[in-house]
Amino acid sequence: MVDDESHDDEEIVRVAPGVKLRPEDRGKRAIPAVPLRKVNQRHYLRRFHPSAKARDKTTYIPPEMEAIVEEDRLAINRGDAVWNQGDASWTVADRLYRDEGTGTFYPVVGEGFYPANRTVNVILNYLAKAGGETPQAAFLISTMSKVSQDEIDYAIWLWRKRVPRD
Repeated sequence: MVDDESHDDEEIVRVAPGVKLRPEDRGKRAIPAVPLRKVNQRHYLRRFHPSAKARDKTTYIPPEMEAIVEEDRLAINRGDAVWNQGDASWTVADRLYRDEGTGTFYPVVGEGFYPANRTVNVILNYLAKAGGETPQAAFLISTMSKVSQDEIDYAIWLWRKRVPRD
């Protein structure tokens, strides 16, 4: 944990997607123009819901990473993260996050995050609607066209990660 007072003498610049740092602002601590709110619930595997929209790309956060993601959000808000101006993202401990400029904060890539494409999201929806790995879920998945066994296996693996294991 970084002591907030250790930064009192440093200059701070507020940044947002699409806003370029001026040359005189480079090297200053950067904080979001709008303080970041918690990640949308749809990114948490534990909170996956059958009515979730199957998006083209989603990054999921497993239960064991939830507290770390919250710590990362707080670090970004205090200016203890790296602002990547080129792609309007924040980096904290090799985890990349984006900010839509409205305070919406979401994971992109990094250790402990799990990306999913539309097909994997549809399979997760079927698992959720069928109450898990049931014959009904297997039937629904079998009706999908252009789905690979790797996508099915990955979706089932993600489904199982929803519940923390000891």
